[in-house]
Amino acid sequence: MSAIKKSFVALLAVVLLAAGSSLTQAQRETYRGGSRALRQLILRIDNRTDAFRNTLNAQSSISAVRAERLDNLAQDLDAAVTQLRLGLDRGTSTSADAQEVLNRAALIDRVMTRRAVRSVAITPS
Repeated sequence: MSAIKKSFVALLAVVLLAAGSSLTQAQRETYRGGSRALRQLILRIDNRTDAFRNTLNAQSSISAVRAERLDNLAQDLDAAVTQLRLGLDRGTSTSADAQEVLNRAALIDRVMTRRAVRSVAITPS
């Protein structure tokens, strides 16, 4: 569980920090089909989402129900990242597309945080 949490925390940190700075910068510039930095950010998010899903699949201590729930959330995040990337490629991406990526990542964060709190509460000192 610790490896999954570390992977997710790293993913979420990159998403939040990079998306915030890139979106702010992109809002200041006129849209020119997507900046190179934004494309690289989306690629990093996509790669780290895949790495997170691979870590979930390799973790044997997660119950089947929890693993399925996390996998579904990871698939939703991946779909949101794909939608953002496709919108950027077509020149039709919106702030709502970026917000959806953040919303999906926040759902995973809530599930992971709840599990971490429960495991700390259950673990005897």
